[in-house]
Amino acid sequence: MKKSFGIFLSLLLLLGLMVACGGEEDLSDEYYDEESEAYGEETAVIPQTDEVTQAEPSDKNADQASLIPAECFDSEDAFWECDEEGLIPVDCWDDDDEFIEACYDLVDSAPAETDSSSADEEERADEVAAAPANAETPANGAADSGFRPEVDGFSFENYGGEDYIVNLTAVEMQRMFGDQACANQTNGCTLTPPARQWMEQMNEGMSGGHCEGMAVLSSLMYYDKVEPAEFGGNLTNELSLDNEALQREIAYWWVTQATWPGGYEKVNESPSAVLDTMINAFADGKSATEWWALGIYKRDFSGGHAITPYAVEDQGNGLYHVFVYDNNYPNETRIMEINRDEETWSYEASTNPDVEADLYEGDIDTQTLEVVAISPRLQEQEGDFSEASAPNTGHNSTAKLSPTNPDVIQVWLDGETNLLITTEDGRRIGWLDDGSFVNEIEGADSANLRFGIDVWDIDEEPVYLLPTDVESFTVTVDGSQLEEASPAEVTIIGPGYTMVIEDLWLDPGESDSIDIEKFGPQYYGMTYSSDYSDSPDIVFGIETDDADYEFILRGTDLEPGGAFNVELDYPNGDFILNTTGQEEYGIYQLLILRIDDEGEHVFGHNEIVLEPNDTMYANFLDWEGEGSSLYLDFDYESDGTLDDYIELEDREDFYDDFYTDWEE
Repeated sequence: MKKSFGIFLSLLLLLGLMVACGGEEDLSDEYYDEESEAYGEETAVIPQTDEVTQAEPSDKNADQASLIPAECFDSEDAFWECDEEGLIPVDCWDDDDEFIEACYDLVDSAPAETDSSSADEEERADEVAAAPANAETPANGAADSGFRPEVDGFSFENYGGEDYIVNLTAVEMQRMFGDQACANQTNGCTLTPPARQWMEQMNEGMSGGHCEGMAVLSSLMYYDKVEPAEFGGNLTNELSLDNEALQREIAYWWVTQATWPGGYEKVNESPSAVLDTMINAFADGKSATEWWALGIYKRDFSGGHAITPYAVEDQGNGLYHVFVYDNNYPNETRIMEINRDEETWSYEASTNPDVEADLYEGDIDTQTLEVVAISPRLQEQEGDFSEASAPNTGHNSTAKLSPTNPDVIQVWLDGETNLLITTEDGRRIGWLDDGSFVNEIEGADSANLRFGIDVWDIDEEPVYLLPTDVESFTVTVDGSQLEEASPAEVTIIGPGYTMVIEDLWLDPGESDSIDIEKFGPQYYGMTYSSDYSDSPDIVFGIETDDADYEFILRGTDLEPGGAFNVELDYPNGDFILNTTGQEEYGIYQLLILRIDDEGEHVFGHNEIVLEPNDTMYANFLDWEGEGSSLYLDFDYESDGTLDDYIELEDREDFYDDFYTDWEE
């Protein structure tokens, strides 16, 4: 009798869920084991109830509980060995070779595991009872989930980009989006260029704080969807941030605010609608079927912060207190006020415990208060970085930032400068010289992520979202608001491609411009110009059916007022650098990475000399396979005649790490 590995996996996961959750068989929950989740390997998802046959075993098998020892579930091999030895009753398989659900009751060790879960609940109850008296504890009659910050919240405060912090890696990206995030898996997951760049932008964003991840993960641990034991403690409050597995887990859940369907299901139409959603959820206590993260913003949608609501208490006359765990204040209960009659809300809280408290507030018109559902984040997030679709989700929807969305071009700015995007016909989105914000582009939007550290003091630039029918536009990086020289980086992520300009440096009052143009399908161009001497790095990436490519161009020295042009012409297989607009020769470095199903191939050169008005062609589609070379062709003075070439060998020893250890 042939039975599939998927059957065994479902069986093993269901047994594991019984162990983790005190024997309750909630088949809709996601199960996390120590190997797969603490270290970010591929997530296993509990099958829905209709995936398991709902038949009863025969009376004969009902008397054979001892015939299914717990060790039969130690591994796939152990399970099939038990089956061959007759330790799995024959009547536990239906006619379609599906394991009968009721046979899980025949595992004789299940009651002992349930006792362990009960012991954990007893420990939590003891911790709650031993916690210091808190005047803000919800009164009897309040809608109360039972969550308590001093037990179920993290003991450490919200954090940013400290050197020891590890956020997303390729492991988490594959776990979140599946294999489609990987260009190949010959030695683990090698991310596609768009997936890698998106991951880097998210990791950079977390330098502003991890409040969303902490708010979501603390709820998941409270509702038994993630086990604190996987990270070294029986209770959430026992966990330490000095734990890479926990850091990566928090980062994973932080990012789900910007994925589909993770960041999509929300309630924000009015303060009373948010209030009713929380009351209904908390009334069910720990058995609630949906759990919520609470998002708050300033009136201009800056200063985003995420906290964990857990109880609502009616104060009379339309006023309600919402009890929250604010991850900037470990082990404390804090209160948000919502006035149902006036449709207003307020929350007195600094986002940094070291500074004087500030007031978040809003009303029915601002839509700056929202609750975002957590259960959709348990699913695998859609992640075809070139074709899949996420719906339009309204103003300030971070779900539009999902790499699944083929209907937008994302423009990110890292640094203290401002950014303004202008289309060919003069329409604009971004910051003007007078400090005001403008959006004149139909279908364009901006999105603010929830960070949570010093958001009253840090002016985080939003992510700009352009409709893909805007094929030509100019990005102006403006230093007019700077008080001192500052670096900047611009990243553009479109359906299946990326463009990055790194290591820009602007003085106060200076500006750089980047002209972007799409000439046709998979044919992109960029022209960069600067007011003063500059040496940025240019990165182009593209995802295709046959292979993915990344191009890094360095040493692009520009004199004041100079410019250069870079094009990626995939239909003709050329990466093109043209120095029209420069007045002096330059020495360039070029790296080309080709990623296919078999692995990675690297080509590069450290001393490419170009005079003004020269053109270089990197013929990347002419590569003939393993062991062959790529060629650079040169058209001096750009007169249409190829004058020279350079051979680039496939050199694995050219660097240790393509993105960080390129030899200078």
